[in-house]
Amino acid sequence: MKRESNAYMEIELLNVTLAELSQVDIMYRQYKNGGARKGAVWKADGTGNCIGVGADRLLVPWTREETRLFYPSQSFWLDVRPVTAGGLDLETELVELRMAPSLFGQDEEDA
Repeated sequence: MKRESNAYMEIELLNVTLAELSQVDIMYRQYKNGGARKGAVWKADGTGNCIGVGADRLLVPWTREETRLFYPSQSFWLDVRPVTAGGLDLETELVELRMAPSLFGQDEEDA
């Protein structure tokens, strides 16, 4: 993910398809134990703010302002909670991501 850009982050689900789920909760944090800085949700009924693509992919929209919530050139964390149609939370691992700096914008001010 690059700061100062409007983008979509693609999330691939493993060992489960969107057809088996009622929703997927998504949380991004700067630090593992820190508060959420960005959240998103995909819902089978279409009311969430993420886009389902194919059988097992989600697109999470990011605004330029949301990318500024994360420090440039540092790691941040993704947590995904798939919930089955029967209400069971599926276990997932935390994923470490990196926010790339931009040559445009406010990165110099944030450093």
